[in-house]
Amino acid sequence: MSWLNLTSRVAVVTGANSGIGLNVASLLSSHGATVIAADRTTFAGGGEVGRGGKRIDVKGDIAEEGDIERIFNIADGEGGASILVNCKWGLVIPSCYS
Repeated sequence: MSWLNLTSRVAVVTGANSGIGLNVASLLSSHGATVIAADRTTFAGGGEVGRGGKRIDVKGDIAEEGDIERIFNIADGEGGASILVNCKWGLVIPSCYS
């Protein structure tokens, strides 16, 4: 039995196609979470899904408002996001700072 039980949790992880985001998504699902794995690139097979976990790969860029809405609509369909992990590579600077 895991010390961390996330079976009733929905997590949105951005930048989930590689690196830290991929590992975080895999870790959360290994503890039973439903993971909405969002990335702006095409997924190459996704990460491991742990016992009781579920992974839903979503192509989307969190710099685009429409993609953000779509990602969270998917999360709402799974019960609503209770965990958000932002591992998006890069920095978006609002135009008011340029």
